[in-house]
Amino acid sequence: MKDTRYVLLLFGFLLGCSSFSIAWGQDFGFFLGYRSDSAQTDVSGAEIKSGSSISFGAIGRFELSERLGLRTGMHYIPRQYEWEQGGQSNRLRMTYFELPATFLYYFTEGGGVFLGPSFSFNLDKDCGTLVCSGVSGNIVWMQFGASFKVAPQIGVEVFFEQSLGTPIKTHVTQPRAVGFNFFVTFD
Repeated sequence: MKDTRYVLLLFGFLLGCSSFSIAWGQDFGFFLGYRSDSAQTDVSGAEIKSGSSISFGAIGRFELSERLGLRTGMHYIPRQYEWEQGGQSNRLRMTYFELPATFLYYFTEGGGVFLGPSFSFNLDKDCGTLVCSGVSGNIVWMQFGASFKVAPQIGVEVFFEQSLGTPIKTHVTQPRAVGFNFFVTFD
């Protein structure tokens, strides 16, 4: 039942963004991204290694003024880490539905930098043999990145994000990610 709400929310948001895009004449499109997540652990004798994943979703860019815009969308984000302790390893994988609300400062017509929060809602978790009961349902991330259009409807983004919370309260601390997105917009 919980997952159904997220799907309906996603569909409603996509419909709303496409309506705003048509009405305002702004950028709206889809992206495919590659990311690497890393973190620390507070468990003695344990180590967390970074994990890579593919993300995708909808992206919208709305001009607020000549140089300032709002970058938002709906993202499907898998986050994974490799947990090692005592010669054994476990893959920690959590999937999130994410809603960024970042401000985009345009320094050229097709490029700019963005900064702001991204709100994550946990959809699924798999902790291998570790206990997943401490997985946070909602986390806020702070994103910083750059966005460039390389053609009128094609662009790339590079980003860094740092969590303002903890995905797994008893195992994972200081999570962060770097990555890039390839996007196609419908102006």
